[in-house]
Amino acid sequence: MLSVHSTKDKILFTAIGLFNQKGYKNVSIKEIADAAGMSPGNLTYHYNTKESLIGAIYEAMRDETEAFVLPPGAPTLLHFEKMYMNFYHFQHQYSFFFTDLLEIVQQYPEIRKMNEVRSAKFIADGNKLFDYYIRTDRIKPPPDSVSYARLTHTIWMMGLFWISQNKIVNIYDDTLENYLTHLWNIVLPHTTELGKSEYATSKFYKKALDK
Repeated sequence: MLSVHSTKDKILFTAIGLFNQKGYKNVSIKEIADAAGMSPGNLTYHYNTKESLIGAIYEAMRDETEAFVLPPGAPTLLHFEKMYMNFYHFQHQYSFFFTDLLEIVQQYPEIRKMNEVRSAKFIADGNKLFDYYIRTDRIKPPPDSVSYARLTHTIWMMGLFWISQNKIVNIYDDTLENYLTHLWNIVLPHTTELGKSEYATSKFYKKALDK
């Protein structure tokens, strides 16, 4: 989560809280300034438009997600679970962005371009991770009828739109447990015995057994 070390950080931190609470469209520069304890003029000295403010928030978000995929060393399927646990918490720290994503990228072309680049990298890294899991006998080689590129794209979509779909249909409560259940339901049919044994050591699996 964003740390507050400067006036600019304080503005961003305050804006994120208000955007999460009210939606980014319903928050004015004046409201952010009032909540941050400064004048609108002082705020616009640092961020002269709402677009520049949201752009700075997006850059902070992008920096936070850099370590989510392909860590050094030899990742197991537990890393895959941990990566999406981190992403779940990340989404809730910046929930306004994921709830209002379509409106934001339509209104701010530069943010749309940055998001396209970041999403493409996230999906490409996910494909590399699945290739690694195949090479290390954690995921079965894909049969002719299955595209793992589409599978990783599906996982990306599930993660990206988890909050918004929950607000639309609310079939499953917005909990980390339900989120991980959906994730593992996608992945487990493709795991080898080694992959299944790693899944069986996960905190999520042990928690399910305790119920």
